[in-house]
Amino acid sequence: MRELWAAQEAAADAAREPGPVCQECHGPLESSPLEYDPREEEATPADGVHCAGCRIQLAEPTGRFGRVISAVW
Repeated sequence: MRELWAAQEAAADAAREPGPVCQECHGPLESSPLEYDPREEEATPADGVHCAGCRIQLAEPTGRFGRVISAVW
């Protein structure tokens, strides 16, 4: 009986643990399967480190030259 109770407690503890977070913004790494996030379609493939919004920002060109190029396209 104690083994069953210990297994149930371990499962409950695992369920309470927060999911992985983005290293950039510290938000959830993945959107909820019940919610649609249009940014997921625009983002680069998941890297396991950044959320969709941060992957989009990191993929954008930076600096003066990058902004000129992105404005032309």
